[in-house]
Amino acid sequence: MRRAPPAPMDLSSLVSIGLFPAKRAPLKQEELSYLHSHGVEKFLADLTSELAQKKPADPFKLIAEAAAKLSKSGPPASAPAAPAKAEPKAKAEPKAKAEPKAKAAAAPPPAAGLDPATEARIKEVGDQIRTLKEKLKAEGLSGTKINAHDDVKKLVEELQQLKGGGAAPAAPAPKAATPAEKPKKEAPKKEAKKAGAVEKPSKGGGVEIKKADDVPGWYDQVIMKSELIEQYPVKGCFILRPWSFKIWEQIQGWFDSEIKKLGVENCYFPMFIPRKYIEKEEAHLDDFAPELAWVTKFGKPNELEDLEEPVAIRPTSETAMYDAYSNWVQSHRDLPLKLNQWCSVVRWEVKQTTPFLRTREFLWQEGHTAHANKKDAVAEVLDILELYAGVYEKLMAVPVVRGTKTKAETFPGADYTTTVEAFIPATGRAIQGATSHHLGQSFSKMFDISFQDPSDPTGKARENAYQNSWGITQRTLGVMIMVHGDDRGLVLAPPVAGIQVVIVPVGLKASSTEEDRVTLSAATTDYLEKLQAAGLRAKVDDRDYSPGWKFNYWEMKGVPLRIELGPLDMKKGEFVMSKRNVPDPKAGKITGKHDSLVDDVKATLTAIHSEMYDKALADRDERLVNVDKWEDLSPNLNKGRLVLVPFCGNPDCEEKIKDMSKEEAAEAEEGEGGLKMGAKSLCIPHEEKYNKACPSKCIRPECTYPCHYGDTMQRVLFGRSY
Repeated sequence: MRRAPPAPMDLSSLVSIGLFPAKRAPLKQEELSYLHSHGVEKFLADLTSELAQKKPADPFKLIAEAAAKLSKSGPPASAPAAPAKAEPKAKAEPKAKAEPKAKAAAAPPPAAGLDPATEARIKEVGDQIRTLKEKLKAEGLSGTKINAHDDVKKLVEELQQLKGGGAAPAAPAPKAATPAEKPKKEAPKKEAKKAGAVEKPSKGGGVEIKKADDVPGWYDQVIMKSELIEQYPVKGCFILRPWSFKIWEQIQGWFDSEIKKLGVENCYFPMFIPRKYIEKEEAHLDDFAPELAWVTKFGKPNELEDLEEPVAIRPTSETAMYDAYSNWVQSHRDLPLKLNQWCSVVRWEVKQTTPFLRTREFLWQEGHTAHANKKDAVAEVLDILELYAGVYEKLMAVPVVRGTKTKAETFPGADYTTTVEAFIPATGRAIQGATSHHLGQSFSKMFDISFQDPSDPTGKARENAYQNSWGITQRTLGVMIMVHGDDRGLVLAPPVAGIQVVIVPVGLKASSTEEDRVTLSAATTDYLEKLQAAGLRAKVDDRDYSPGWKFNYWEMKGVPLRIELGPLDMKKGEFVMSKRNVPDPKAGKITGKHDSLVDDVKATLTAIHSEMYDKALADRDERLVNVDKWEDLSPNLNKGRLVLVPFCGNPDCEEKIKDMSKEEAAEAEEGEGGLKMGAKSLCIPHEEKYNKACPSKCIRPECTYPCHYGDTMQRVLFGRSY
C-alpha cells in the first residue's frame, strides 16, 4: 500500500531551510510556542537534517524509529519548560513606530540568566526576521511596508519578549471604546500572501475585496470566484478552467483565421530543446538563461537515471525551428516559409507569479517566417502587429499603443521589435500586450537558412533569408480582467465571452400553474434557438435557484448580457436585457421586443463593446501626459500616469533613467495596487499624435548623447510596467 505523505507543517525553522513551502496559513503564535516549549520543533529540525544526510530508501521507517525512540526516552533534554502565562497588561502600550528602512529587528539585550534554549530561540527568531525581510524585499516591498508586514511584526514581538526574559507575548486586551466613540467592527485579518500563490476566497457571495482598496487581492478573488483558475501543486503553475479556456479559444480562433489569410500554416515542434541548440545561439538565449528549465533525469522516483544529454524545455522556439528551416529552404521558390504553432512554453520565474500575467508555464502562439527579401518581411511585421492590436481592441475592448521598442528593450537577436502596449488604470502600470520582431538575417546566417540567388548567372551565389518571429500569450486574459473587472466580478467583452447571452426565467411563484411553467420554458427555449441560429453564444439557466442567485452568479462570471423573461413580459411581447458593463444594474436595463429579438440582442452586444472600449480609452488617455522636464517625471509616475518624453534612445541613458526614477520613487508613495519601481521605456509610438511638440533635449538632465531618431527628437512612452 502506498504510504500517504505527511501534511506539510509551517514551522518557521523548516520553512526557512526550504523544506516546506508555505502552502498553509502560518501557525498562530500560541501554537508555535506550544511546539517550541515541548521540543517538537527541535525534534523535527534534527530529524529533517538526518533524513537529508542519510537519504534512506524508506524515509518513513526512519521517522517511525525516531518517534518510537522518543516515546521511550521522553522529549529532548534541550526542550525548554512550558512558558508561563503572560500577565495581563494594565494598559495597552502605544504601538511602536515602524523604522523607515528595513533593518534587522532591534530589541533590548537578553536578560541575564536566560536558559540556553531561550538564547537559541532568540538567535533563531533573529535569523528568521532577516530571512523574511530579504524575501519581502525581493518581492518588491521596502521600508515601512516590510516592517509593517504581519509576519515581521509577529516575529519582532516574539523576539522582544524573549530578550526580555519572558514567554511569547499574549495578544493585548482590546481598547475599550469611550462613550463618545462608536465601536467599529474589526475587519477580518488578512493572512500574508505567499509568493506565487493565490488566496482562496470564501465560497459563495460576491467579491469581498474592493478593487480600489487592494488590486492584487481583488484580482485573486475575481479569478477564483469566477471559476477562471484553480490552484496547482507546482508553484507558478495554474489550472485554466473551462471558463478561461473558452476566452482563449475565441482569441485563438480569430487570430488563427486571420494569419491563415496571410498564408501562415500551423505546425508543431517538440518542446525539448537540445543543448547544442542552446549553445549555438547563446546571445539570443542570454535573457532566458536564468529561467531555463532543464530535464536531466528519467525513471522511477527512487531509481532515477541521468539522461545522456540534458534537454531544455522550450522558453521559445527560434533555435529549435531554424535548424529545420535550413533543410527546407534551398531555393527562392521555397520562400516565403510561414509557420506558426500553438503551444505552451516554460520560463522558470523566480519572482512572484500572478495567474495569466506572469506564470512559469503559459500558453501562446509563436509565428516564425522566412522571406526572400527584406521588403516583404518588414511589411509582415506590421501586418501581424495590427492583428495583435485587433485582439485587444476588436475582441477585448482594450485600447493599445502601437510602437517600436527601444534598443535596450529589443528582443535578443532581432533587428528591431514592435509591440502593442496596454494600460491598467487601477494600478497606473503598463503591460506589454504582444510583440512582432524583425530578425533580419542574424538567425539565417547562424543556421544557414539560405537559397540560390536567382540574380546570379553562375548559380553559385547564395542569399540568406530575412526572418520574423511574433507571439501573443494568455496574458491577454489578465489584461482584460484588470482593465474591465469591477467589484461584482468579471466584465467580459462580447467577442471573447464563452457565453454572450444568458437567459434567466423570472416571475414564477409558488402559486404559478404548471401551464405557466411549461409556457415560459418553451419561450426561453425558443429564444435560445433563435439566438444560437444567429451565431450567438447563448444559454438558458433553468436551474433550481432563485433568479437573484442566478443574476449574481452570471455577473461574477462577466457574461455581457442577461435576458430576463417572465409571464408578464410574454404577454406584452417584450423581454428585459441587463448589460453587465453598466455599474448601476438599474441603469443597465433595456427593453427588447419579441419580434426583433435577434436584432435587439446583436445591437446591444455591439453597444456594450463600444462602451467598454470608450471607457477604457478615456481612462487611459486621461493618464497619458507629455513631460519635458526631469523634475516632472516622478511626480507624474507617482500619480499612476504614463509619460511621453524626449529620449535619446541610448541603452546606458535608459538604465540611468530607470535607476534615478526608482530612487526617487522610494521617497514617495505610488498609486494603489502597484509597487515602487523605476520608469522603463515602453515603446516609440508609431502614431504621430503621440509626438507633439517634442523638445530636442533628452529628458535626463546629464545626457550628452546625440539624437538617435533623425534631426528631430521623437517622444518615447515611459511608465511603470508589469
